[in-house]
Amino acid sequence: MIRTLLIDNHDSFTWNLVHDLTRVNGVAPVVLPNDWDQWGEQGADLLDHIDNVVISPGPGTPVNPVDVGIAPAVIAAAVEKHIPVLGICLGHQLIAHLYGATVGPATEPVHGRIFPVTHDGSGVFAGIPSPFEVVRYHSLAVSDLPATVHVDATTADGTVMGISVPGALLWGVQFHPESVKTNHGRELLANFAQLTRDSGRVRHVRDHVLDLGDRQEIDTRAFSEDLFRSLFEADGTSAAARHAVWLDGNRTGDPRARFTVMGAADGRNAGPSAAVATADVAAGTVTVTRREGAEVIEQDVLTWLRDDLARWNIRGGGLSDDLEDLEDLADLAGKGDRPTSCGFRLGWVGYLGYGVKAQCSRGEGAANTHPSTTPDAGFVFLDRAVVIDHERGEAHLLTLDHPRDPETARWAAAGEDAWRERTAALIRRLLTAEGRDDAPGTPDEPVTSGMFGEAGTGLQVALHDRAEYTAKVRQIQQWIREGETYEACLTTTLEAVPPAAADGPDTLGLYRRLRRDNPAPFASYLRLPGATVMSTSPERFLSVDTAGTVTSSPIKGTRPVGDDAAADQLIRAELQNSEKDRAENLMIVDLVRHDLGRVAAPGSVAVPELFSVESYATVHQLVSTVIATLDAESTGVDAVRAAFPPGSMTGAPKERTMRLLEELEDGPRGVYSGAVGYFSLDGAVDLSVVIRTLVAETGGVAETDGTDGTGDSPRFTYGVGGAVVTQSDPDAEYDETVVKATPLLRLR
Repeated sequence: MIRTLLIDNHDSFTWNLVHDLTRVNGVAPVVLPNDWDQWGEQGADLLDHIDNVVISPGPGTPVNPVDVGIAPAVIAAAVEKHIPVLGICLGHQLIAHLYGATVGPATEPVHGRIFPVTHDGSGVFAGIPSPFEVVRYHSLAVSDLPATVHVDATTADGTVMGISVPGALLWGVQFHPESVKTNHGRELLANFAQLTRDSGRVRHVRDHVLDLGDRQEIDTRAFSEDLFRSLFEADGTSAAARHAVWLDGNRTGDPRARFTVMGAADGRNAGPSAAVATADVAAGTVTVTRREGAEVIEQDVLTWLRDDLARWNIRGGGLSDDLEDLEDLADLAGKGDRPTSCGFRLGWVGYLGYGVKAQCSRGEGAANTHPSTTPDAGFVFLDRAVVIDHERGEAHLLTLDHPRDPETARWAAAGEDAWRERTAALIRRLLTAEGRDDAPGTPDEPVTSGMFGEAGTGLQVALHDRAEYTAKVRQIQQWIREGETYEACLTTTLEAVPPAAADGPDTLGLYRRLRRDNPAPFASYLRLPGATVMSTSPERFLSVDTAGTVTSSPIKGTRPVGDDAAADQLIRAELQNSEKDRAENLMIVDLVRHDLGRVAAPGSVAVPELFSVESYATVHQLVSTVIATLDAESTGVDAVRAAFPPGSMTGAPKERTMRLLEELEDGPRGVYSGAVGYFSLDGAVDLSVVIRTLVAETGGVAETDGTDGTGDSPRFTYGVGGAVVTQSDPDAEYDETVVKATPLLRLR
């Protein structure tokens, strides 16, 4: 997509241009009248979110300031910011006038007439036949052009029909490309869009693809563990990056687990634009820390995310699959096709904690009675990343162009090339037996009693009190009988205490144990300021692709796996046919349909899958899927705001139920019940629900030794819960939470 600022000189054909630009760019332009009185205050900020500018036709002369209004200031600001500009008719004349040309009466006034135009094939005329027929509406024409302005097109009598200003990203055409009788008008606008991409205003994500070899011989999920440790650990015990992320598609055969994403915000494998962000909901701020320092932004976290993603100016047309730059890599001739998109195209990776509901929900459910002991949200910005495609057996090395000026572009490109070559060499080495032996640890090494340091003897877990929990279940059932709620997801937090250890707990070692014992499609390891998140989530909260398709897959209904195949089959059948669990699931499906309906195109919300059973290492789950298509005004961030927090973690009606849960639960949920995943620069979003998740609450910036920077061990928490309905048995609800705590209990 290309975002155009269209300055309307009060012409009668401007909205024809709007529709043509929308078709060419993939998104409607921003239209401002030339007498907009806020340009002086807001113009510079607006241009930071714009890819190119079009100055429309209109009455009058460019010599008269009243006729052109803010257009000269817009052109000057665009030139300063290296933003391409196309002037049409009056806009064309204005560009020529600003560079010293004469604008005076044409040989004859020409309006609504068709003429052939001859051009040199450069700039906006690339690939268009010469001559070609255009429609003209003008009484004035440009002449006496200075040497700095190049004539690109003329009529037979020499009237200038096209100009450019080399080095300034300025083009002008005297005729009207939007007229129904101008041949190749839309192609001309498409050429302007391509010139915008070529200028570097629209940044490219470079995708270098490596073939990992025979998928039957290479365990890409074990390989991804080796790779993460090699990239982000300096040795076997400490990390090279303080803040690193690993979205770990760790379930063989599950299409939702096709991709693994990893990267860091610091250390030698982070890019020049890498950053860390944390949100404080109570203060209404987001703190963004980059190499040059920290900035506190007074915005809610989702508004900040939406604005920041727009600032990067990554568009769908700005993506590039580059298979040639690295020698001996990505030889895909044997595969017979180009690589498919790897889903993630760089951007923000992290979590939204449950407390972000205060910035999403309206009314009584918004308040956070219990402030979180971790940041309300935490993200890293990845301008370099490795994405592993487990299905195709490929690794994608993603880098971001930084082409703000030629010198910066050359310097940045050299750095990105060096990183790609270094990472590619590491991957090639890890694919050999010798390289795997040299990796920091091996996939089959024991990760048990020593995971908390040399003195570690295991994890002490305190289960929640049965009597207290069942009393809360009965209170919810009383509220249901009184009509206060239909279903409520009651949760509690388990605490895990590691033994004292000089080196501090090894959170990556803990996560490695979790991922091996509990393979899950949305597993993740996030080492962020104030919290390290170790998740084996099976539940997708919400995904949005670049076409605007939204998918949500709520889980409600859980059973433990059976002791043998026969028992397991009976358990699965009982779950699938349980009236209670179906009721729980159905209420959340209808809630998700409602939430997505706020941002969906009318009639697009559908339920393609209802009451399916998915099986994992320790549990069976009842899962449904809801899909929708975003309306024309909404983004993936808007979809998240509409649906957050996940309905499967609240109950319904959402607002009233969240208020009741705030009264009933004893403390903050923190990261638990929120969402983990990415907001990609191309607009895609993929988030899981934070369940089956261990969180190390460091209380500050996490150090590479797993402590909070003071030498103290972090507090470990693990949230569990379940939906309560009228049919619920309080003791069975408690037992279900213990089943859900199995991954944690196995660590003892």
